[in-house]
Amino acid sequence: MRRVELTFPMPLNIANSRLHWRAKERERNAWMARAVVMERQVRGRHQPMAKVRVTAVFYIGGGPFTDPDNITARLKWPLDLLKARGLIVDDNARVLTLTGIPEQRQGTPRRVVLTLQEVA
Repeated sequence: MRRVELTFPMPLNIANSRLHWRAKERERNAWMARAVVMERQVRGRHQPMAKVRVTAVFYIGGGPFTDPDNITARLKWPLDLLKARGLIVDDNARVLTLTGIPEQRQGTPRRVVLTLQEVA
C-alpha cells in the first residue's frame, strides 16, 4: 500500500469567509498554483488511490490555535487539488477518510502537511 506525504501552503479559511465569489475564486486559483509549484509530487502522472486515509497537520506560525471546525474547513482546497491532479479517485466519503480532527502545531512557514495512506 502506498503512503505519500505532501506539503502545501496554508489555505484560506473559508469557513467564515465573507469574500465575494470572484475574490474567493482568485484566491483559490492563486493557492492552487502555489501548491502545485511547492509540491513536486503533485505534478506528473500518478495511479490514483482508490481508497485513502488522510491525516493533516497544520503549522500555524506563532499565532493561536484555530477552532477545530475552522481548521477542518481549510482542507477543502488541498483535497480538491488531490482529486484534480489525479492522486485520489474522488474526495467523497466512500473514497477518502479523514483521520480525526487535523492537528495544529506551532511552526513556520505556515503550511499544511497531508499524509495519504492507501487502504485496501
